[in-house]
Amino acid sequence: MEFKSAVEKLDSGVWNMHLTVPKKVSDHFLATTGNRVICNVDDRWEFHAALMPKGKGTYFININKDIRKKLKLVEGDKVPISLSPDKSKYGIHLN
Repeated sequence: MEFKSAVEKLDSGVWNMHLTVPKKVSDHFLATTGNRVICNVDDRWEFHAALMPKGKGTYFININKDIRKKLKLVEGDKVPISLSPDKSKYGIHLN
């Protein structure tokens, strides 16, 4: 599933920058395959992620500093996102 999301700062002592996932998209994954997803950012970077509850039925994906630095993303940048189910056993890529 594809959508656009802005890099946003989360007002939390635990999480920092994130991408908000549209309700229709998060509802689809949560109902069919669960909260583990493969997140592709702008067809330039792919990583294993989890749909995290933001409150009021909305979800987000953390986007860490290393990924933001590699993609030269800053707060407010809007990027195309593609999510697919994470079918890996442990939520990570194993060689």
